[in-house]
Amino acid sequence: MRKPLLLGLFFVLFSPLTTFSQSTDRGCEEILIHVESYLNSTGITPEKSKVIFDQVKSCAINGDPETACLMGILYKDGIGCTLDFDKAREWFSYAHVLGSEKAAYSLGYLYLKGMGSIDQDYYQAIQWFEKSNYGMARHWLAKCYYYGLGVTKNKEKAMTLLRDNPIYNSQTLLTQWEAHDRSDENQDVVGKEIPNQILAKSTQDLANNKTESNLPSDSFSGEWQGNLYEMDWSGKKILKTRPAKLEFSASNHSNLPDNTTISIAGEKVQSPVFWHGQSFTLPDAHISLTQDFADHPAEKELNFEIISLSLEKKTISGSTYLVAQIETWVSNWSEPGPPLIMVLHKNNLPEEDVSNLLEEPGNATFTVYPNPFIRDILIQYELEEPSPVEVSLYDYYGKLRSAAFAEKNQQTGKHTLTIPGHTLTPGIYIIQVQIAGKKYSKQVLKK
Repeated sequence: MRKPLLLGLFFVLFSPLTTFSQSTDRGCEEILIHVESYLNSTGITPEKSKVIFDQVKSCAINGDPETACLMGILYKDGIGCTLDFDKAREWFSYAHVLGSEKAAYSLGYLYLKGMGSIDQDYYQAIQWFEKSNYGMARHWLAKCYYYGLGVTKNKEKAMTLLRDNPIYNSQTLLTQWEAHDRSDENQDVVGKEIPNQILAKSTQDLANNKTESNLPSDSFSGEWQGNLYEMDWSGKKILKTRPAKLEFSASNHSNLPDNTTISIAGEKVQSPVFWHGQSFTLPDAHISLTQDFADHPAEKELNFEIISLSLEKKTISGSTYLVAQIETWVSNWSEPGPPLIMVLHKNNLPEEDVSNLLEEPGNATFTVYPNPFIRDILIQYELEEPSPVEVSLYDYYGKLRSAAFAEKNQQTGKHTLTIPGHTLTPGIYIIQVQIAGKKYSKQVLKK
């Protein structure tokens, strides 16, 4: 009896207030094919997207599982509707109840990467992957076991999952994993790349750490060298280490650094920088990084668009380090990249001196998604106590473009707000969140 009750509840909650006309004599399967073709095209417009959204919804509310799953995708990407990850999750859950294996996978994927307003949660991701027979669900479950993400690391179980999964991605990845295990070195790439001492935490060292804040931007000038750490999606585990350099320079007409050169594992990119406090945005900086394993030939090299860097100086045992939290967009995926952290210094300092610089990253006061954005901007923040909140969007020159006021005393907990951005011209914008009179800001890039 449970499934009929769930379906009945969903229809009560989601039945449309207005009726949407079905496309002439076309079944849901035809609509699905048409919509998926449209989503893969370059001709996406707000007008067409709204028509598509209405067509999909007319099938989904009548109980078609795959169009219900597609509704989740439309909400996740903000196509024909306002970007809304909570509604995406609701539609995926409904589609799963209807029998969509892809919907269960899609829920797992949201939790795996912590997309939008969905908190990153390996436990939830694995639970949904295990419920689904969809090929990519089995594929990601194998990756979780191979790298030990949310489960005890088990490479043999990971390979078994891929052997039993006939999709192209799994067979391609399996070939690489097996070749790696047959190599003479037979070493664990991930284990080799994790310097355990970097993750070690000493109460005494943490007590002695000094973080410098509110530094003038010119204090970053010169060349800094060290490592880039590629983290897992939780930001707690190092998956790969690459040598890195960051150099700031000022043009003749500037007293502050207005250019930067970023070098990672031999790849180099030069770009002007636009400062905002201790963070800066790079308008068009791309760098390609070769992957140890790829489940598709097109992903052997991932193209990272470096959106912004947030800088912080830390002093340990008298030595100064620069820690850069990097926000990226991976064009291969059309998604934000995983957490990247640079730990840099101006002299050749011993690796063990870096032991406390890669603490678990603190939660930002607020987060934005996506960055860069094309249509809507989703803002999430958390209140530790009831507080007045104001959210504003400024262009780079300080002109107010949008303002949203929350309740005078918004309740404790997590909150999500969406700012429409489709009418904004491409460029750099500043999002400012004011909580109980204290202001926090973040740069975002409109494409």
